[in-house]
Amino acid sequence: MLDTGFVMIAMLVLAGVMVWAFFTFNPEYVDKKTVNAYNYSVIFIIFLFCTGFSFKSYAYLEGSKYVDFLPVLLFLSNMMIVAVGLMVGFLVRNFFIFRSGRGMF
Repeated sequence: MLDTGFVMIAMLVLAGVMVWAFFTFNPEYVDKKTVNAYNYSVIFIIFLFCTGFSFKSYAYLEGSKYVDFLPVLLFLSNMMIVAVGLMVGFLVRNFFIFRSGRGMF
C-alpha cells in the first residue's frame, strides 16, 4: 500500500503542476479574458469526463472481484484523464484557436 500511496501522491502533485502550467503559460498576444474563458471551459470539460468515467467504471465494476481496488483505480485513471486533457487543451489553445501569425513558435 505504501507504493500505491506514493504513486497517488506523485500523480496528484504532477496534476497540480500541470494545472498551474496550463494557467500560467498563456499566449501573450490575445485577450486575457478570452484565454481564461477557454482555460476554465477546458477544466470543466475534463471534470465532466472524469465524472462520467468514474460513474461508468463504478457501475461496471461494482459487483466484481476488483471492488477493493476501485478507489485507487479510479484515482489513477482520473489523473491520467487530467494529464491527457490538459495536454490536448494546451495544444489546441496554442496551435489552433489562439495561433499567432509569426510562425510555429
